[in-house]
Amino acid sequence: MPPGHLPCRPRIRDQRPTGRAAMTPADEITKVEHHLARVIAQRYDIGEPSDVRTLQATRNHTLAVTTELGRYAVRIRGEAWWIGDESELEFELDLLDHLARNGVAVSTAVRQRDGSRIGVLDHGERRTYSLFTWASGRPGARNPSGAHRVGQALAQIHVTADTFTTRHHRYALDEAAMLDRHLPAIEADLAHASPGAAAAIRAHITTIRRRLRNFDPGPGGWGVIHGDVQELNFHRDKQTVRFFDFDLCGFGWRTADIAEYYTRIPPPHRQPFLDGYETVRPLNPSEADMLLTIAQLAWIREGCRQPNLLPMLDDPFIRYTQDDHGNWHMMPPT
Repeated sequence: MPPGHLPCRPRIRDQRPTGRAAMTPADEITKVEHHLARVIAQRYDIGEPSDVRTLQATRNHTLAVTTELGRYAVRIRGEAWWIGDESELEFELDLLDHLARNGVAVSTAVRQRDGSRIGVLDHGERRTYSLFTWASGRPGARNPSGAHRVGQALAQIHVTADTFTTRHHRYALDEAAMLDRHLPAIEADLAHASPGAAAAIRAHITTIRRRLRNFDPGPGGWGVIHGDVQELNFHRDKQTVRFFDFDLCGFGWRTADIAEYYTRIPPPHRQPFLDGYETVRPLNPSEADMLLTIAQLAWIREGCRQPNLLPMLDDPFIRYTQDDHGNWHMMPPT
């Protein structure tokens, strides 16, 4: 993703200790890294870790692990409302194996010595983890030709997922999950908004709901989706675009994956991305017509609130400016 922050995704804040004896986040992360190194050495046949470092510490912790056999990524999972039991975790890992077996470039889970793909860390709190193959390359499309390749890779995921079967279950990213679940928080927020803004937001929501209920995505328009298509969730090199972090995957409109990415990339990347997608899976006319409505819905799903919500419902595209070196930078909503 170009420099900047999405208008409705909060930054990761540094939670500083309240007292002299309190453990800092850096201390806690170091303890987790040391503990994880021991666990990996004991449970996997990938050699002794020579380096374990945290890449991201949010709801899920993501760490990079280096051994004599190469690099790997570890996801230590936090609680998530859409994960009710271990079967829903296995669904994601089965999906990744299916995609990889059929030639789609994704990071897959590495099995432990006992054959399992999910382990448990009892380090202060009980959390599950999985070790994944490393996605080489750099994040982001970088240019229009890269965006074209990203579109092709995403369509390959969708098409290949149509033949996926598993005994495990997973949630649906439907009207209830993407809209209804967020309405109580939005209504509470609107109590503090201006009457004009509150009325405009409610009108947008009414229109979104009406269009969803009339939406027939056609063949292939509903199925397994990634659920979080953004520039930080794939790596690209000269040969391959490799997606990872399917943590939010589920059953949904394929346009949800398309619209979220399409409306958040620089203007010169947008049409090449769609063109690349349609070289593999042409959109139905109804899907093309719903892209911006689904993009509006995506901002609601992410928890976008006033004063940012109304601008993103009025125009769901991220605005960009270009510097003297040709680099694109996200601009805040107005």
